[in-house]
Amino acid sequence: MRRRRISLLAGLTAAVLAAVGPAFLNPASSNAAVVPGTWYVITSAHSGLALGIQDASTEPGTVLTQWDRTAEAHQQFRFVDAGEGHHKIQARHSGQVLDVWEWNAEDGATIAQYTDLGGTNQQWSITRHPDGTHSFINRFSGKALDLWEWSTTPGSTISQYTYDADSAAQRWHLDPVDNGAPDPGPEPQPSDCQHPPGPPGTLRGDIAAHDPALWAGCAGEPWYVFATGDGRFGDGNIPIRRSTDDGQSWQSLGTVWDTKPAWLTQQIPGVDNLWAPELHHDAAQGKFYLYYTASTFGSQRSLIALATNTTLDPSDPDYRWVDEGAVLQSYEGDAYNAIDANIVVDGGGVHWMVYGSWWEGIHIVELDWPSGKVAAGAQPIRLATKDGGIEGPSMMQHGDYYYLFTSIGRCCADADSTYRITVGRSTSPTGPFLDANGVDMREGGGTVVLGAHGGFVASGGQSLHRGLIAYHSYGSNGGFALGIEQIEWNASGWPVLDGH
Repeated sequence: MRRRRISLLAGLTAAVLAAVGPAFLNPASSNAAVVPGTWYVITSAHSGLALGIQDASTEPGTVLTQWDRTAEAHQQFRFVDAGEGHHKIQARHSGQVLDVWEWNAEDGATIAQYTDLGGTNQQWSITRHPDGTHSFINRFSGKALDLWEWSTTPGSTISQYTYDADSAAQRWHLDPVDNGAPDPGPEPQPSDCQHPPGPPGTLRGDIAAHDPALWAGCAGEPWYVFATGDGRFGDGNIPIRRSTDDGQSWQSLGTVWDTKPAWLTQQIPGVDNLWAPELHHDAAQGKFYLYYTASTFGSQRSLIALATNTTLDPSDPDYRWVDEGAVLQSYEGDAYNAIDANIVVDGGGVHWMVYGSWWEGIHIVELDWPSGKVAAGAQPIRLATKDGGIEGPSMMQHGDYYYLFTSIGRCCADADSTYRITVGRSTSPTGPFLDANGVDMREGGGTVVLGAHGGFVASGGQSLHRGLIAYHSYGSNGGFALGIEQIEWNASGWPVLDGH
């Protein structure tokens, strides 16, 4: 797993959680003798054949094979620093990197080239042996690059296998070809907006963000976090934080408004702060949709409201949050509580709002678009319930499934909080959602993916953007802090989080 480190607020015991994996996953990587930027032909110490991308293909997913050495571009690779003693191995002809295919951690899993997504299945530690050969160990699986079944046949595919330092099938010669001359025109790659960002690592600055709604900007663009307000500041309006270094450090930008819209206090007597924002962008409309909650703690008299803007940059002359009014309301006795909105767009372009808390749990309702309001005649559909509390839904599509993340347990109680993040999946955004054991989330199912970790006792209030998940965690000595990590996926297609 990639390790994500997180800074605690002042007053918490652990200021930084170190990102260190087990030693056997990174054996002797400090002895790696590779020169960044240099292109190498990599040959097997056992067969004498060279690694290459099958048929010199530039298609993502093409397998890695061994063949008679030609030193053509599809047999040339360089090592790109991925941080913390790991490297990406990049093919010269395609610009893609070596990848443990489909996140398969088993012996014999295929190695292929794929677009650089920053995943740990695309990162390798390098061990240099006394005889000058090298072994490459994958960060995700802990397995070594291996000649499957000790084959000496040209065209044989390359796999991964349990690391054996004495195995010639896992030792490779590096023969430098040049020192980084211009590449011979790799395949055009998607724009940086299409490349999922990597996790930011240690977070610092103003990270006291509860129920964070993450917006991870494209390369070179700012990141933003919108969060639950604090009644002591900005009339309890939604606070905004910005990072200009890919999510590592955060600064406050104030609140969405200076005072709450008057109609909110009329509709929800006693409302102090606004909760649980959700940020959705519609490129066709050129508009950001900010959903948020007005309620009071423990009450079912709640509403989800909407504000829109054409930009997130406060310095832009067009920056202005427009109050669009209420989207959905709940009253005592309803089957749901109208809080914690999340927007998901299905494969047919239909917009849905997932929402809910306690009572009869998590629901989804179709939206009219581009108004962003509930579609005429649309009826809520129940997706999940849980004894002991469930709220904070967020949904994403990955592969053939929609994944529903929820927060269960008790929030907002500092060191006594019991929040945990759970997940289920379905082929439809309207369910049914089953957990990894096949239990329907309407019957209390949900696979826990993150709870207590390190110096934290609980985690929840999550949001999803560009392959990242943001959440808040409660410290063992009180307080809460923002966490951001990359979602990784196991061989069975389930998300994996580590919180470290």
